[in-house]
Parts: sequence; structure tokens; C-alpha cells
Amino acid sequence: MAVKISKPLKRLLKASVLGRNKNHPLAGWIVLTILYHDGGSGTALTLNFLLDKYNRNYLEADERPLSDAVLKEVLRVVSEDARLVDVAPRKVRMPMRNGGFHMQQSYVYRITSSGIEYLSMMQKVVEAESTVTANITRINEFCDYVHTLNAPQADLTSTGIRIAAQFFSILKHTIAEQLLAIRPPQQVVEWLSLYGKISPSRTRAVTLEPAPFQDEANTIHVLERFVEQEQLIGDYEQLIGNWLQ
Repeated sequence: MAVKISKPLKRLLKASVLGRNKNHPLAGWIVLTILYHDGGSGTALTLNFLLDKYNRNYLEADERPLSDAVLKEVLRVVSEDARLVDVAPRKVRMPMRNGGFHMQQSYVYRITSSGIEYLSMMQKVVEAESTVTANITRINEFCDYVHTLNAPQADLTSTGIRIAAQFFSILKHTIAEQLLAIRPPQQVVEWLSLYGKISPSRTRAVTLEPAPFQDEANTIHVLERFVEQEQLIGDYEQLIGNWLQ
């Protein structure tokens, strides 16, 4: 089965032209792909095997079949120049017309650890932009959350925890643990113990999702203590500074 190449990766590979053949710009990459995915099949990865696999499964719509001579040069580049492939002579079983087999000396190709790393690295290059974008989005969401914590209605009460849970429900790129990294459960317990004021009406039981918010609400309810956000400004400044380091 052929391994599909995404459009962004294909653009990058065509620009880099591993194999140095402008008529077959993906040839070097495809050779590495075949060697990687068929390396454990038990089949001898010979020139004929690679040529047949390439032309049957990997030709582009406007690409002519790869020739024996072109593939040999591509293999030379990825093995001798790039050192992404090892090549060694070996006796392999070759089929005969009568259905039998005979042993024949042939060159067998194997992807190196550098070749495997190259496959992985090129994919990471393509994904880097979306990864950075996702991380920036999480940071922006976290900043919005800090503003929420500083809102007048965001006291450490049952209502305040419910507001935080509602804010989390509209986020798309952040998990609860990331959002609550600035004030983990043990920090909430410490604040309630140090600054907590008793008020059954502001610490009533509530049902929230996901679980980390429910745990905070349960702690507030059991201790029957709440903390006003103005009491925590100094603590938040230090916690945010530590988080940014």
C-alpha cells in the first residue's frame, strides 16, 4: 500500500529535490519511504523491487515511469552523498519463469538511522507552523483566563469556580490542567486556609465539569470558606511570574 504525502510536505519535498532529478522531484523521499515501511517485510529491497514499487504505487498523475538508470542515480545520491541509505551485496532468491527460485547476487538497500530521522524531521518542519500557532493560541487563552481571574466576580467562591468552568468550556486548544496550572488544587487549599472567610451562602455545593473544577468547588464547599480575589493579587503576580519563566 502506498503511503500518502500531504500537500504541504509535497511542496517542501519538491523544493528540496532529494535525489537531484527535476523530472522526479519526490523520488528520493519515496525511496526512503519504501525502505522504511518495507524494511521489516522480509523481502529483499533490491533495485528491481524499489523500481516496481515506485512505478506501481507512487507515480504522480503527470509523472512518467521511473527508469532503471534514473533510480540508480537517485539511490547513489541518497546513499553516497546524503548517507541516508546503506547498500550492500547479498545473495537473494529470484523467481524463475517455471515458478521456482534461484539464488543471485544483488545489491540490497536499507534505510539508515539518519534516513529515518530525515523522514521524521521533514514532517516536523511542515507541522511546525501549526504547532506554533496552536501554542500561541493556548497562550492567548491563558492570558484571557488570567483576566477572568482578576474580574470582580471571580472570587474563590462556588460562583467564581463556576465562572472559570464556563470560561473553560468555550476554549478549543487548552485542557483543564493547563488552564489551572497557575493555581493547582493544593494552592487553593492553602489560600482557603490562610485567607478564607466563612460563608455557607458563598460556598454552596455546585456540580461542574470537568473534574478539576469540581474538585476546587468541593474543597470550597467542605471548608465553607471563600477568598476574595483582591486578597490574592500579590500571590497571582508571583505565580504568573514563575509560570512565564
